[in-house]
Amino acid sequence: IDVVLDEQQVSSPSALAFDATGRLLVADETKGALRLEPDGAVTTLVTGQAEGIAADAAGHVYVSARNHVVRVAPNGAVTPFAGSDFPGGPGDGAPATQAALGDARSLAVDAAGDVYFADFTLANVRMVDGDGVIHTVASAGAPAVVALDADGRLLLGDASIGAVVRIDSDGTATALAGSPTPQNGDGGAAVSAFLGAPAGIAFDAAGRLVVAANTFDAVTSASAGFLRRVDDDGALVSIAGPIEGDGVGPLSSTTLSAPAALALAPPLLLVAGDSARRLFAVDDETDALVRVVAGDY
Repeated sequence: IDVVLDEQQVSSPSALAFDATGRLLVADETKGALRLEPDGAVTTLVTGQAEGIAADAAGHVYVSARNHVVRVAPNGAVTPFAGSDFPGGPGDGAPATQAALGDARSLAVDAAGDVYFADFTLANVRMVDGDGVIHTVASAGAPAVVALDADGRLLLGDASIGAVVRIDSDGTATALAGSPTPQNGDGGAAVSAFLGAPAGIAFDAAGRLVVAANTFDAVTSASAGFLRRVDDDGALVSIAGPIEGDGVGPLSSTTLSAPAALALAPPLLLVAGDSARRLFAVDDETDALVRVVAGDY
């Protein structure tokens, strides 16, 4: 990421992905779905609101916003992919374009081209297969973010219990980080640690799980954001937190109040969204903030 953008181009990044050629894709809540070209130009793929974004190996880009998901073809044509304007539409086993969605957010695409998305309002994760048929693959209290691991297994961040779980093909759920009844913080076992509400999931270059999470104090109305990593020994470690400060340097000394998404572009870990609606580039090896790529700064 060699180009610094400004708030006129990217203002409220909510999700990040890369297309089949390695170009950065950004879902922006006010600017729409954007693609960063090799020459630094920004191409708008979808105008208006965009909440989630993902791409498949064939060059299609998928964009979610509220009760719809659209697909952008390599030639730029935008077509409906999932969701209907008619409430009470058919459910599982029906064409995805006839299904009623609540609030489609985070997106992920597997190697077979199946598209997964978290429906925050309907409290489930849906999958649209290669035939365009929709299926429910998991339920959760508040599914905020989905991702896939190196083996194609579904990862789900559930804000209602403050945890990230893995859903295997047989439906078995395995806790990876966070607990609704936390017993420890940094340095302790990730599966019994306080995590906060997951907002972004990625794996670093070493294959370790990294989670962007948010906390909210109902008494003070204060919010705080963290980047946490699950180390090889299973311990949860904070690599960024809500410590006052800004600028290039250790990420742990940088304000991060509301992270919204993560994406890995070795050796950089991109972090979208905070109180200033910025897009950070972080050195994955040193955990240092390299630059602010976009947003108000």
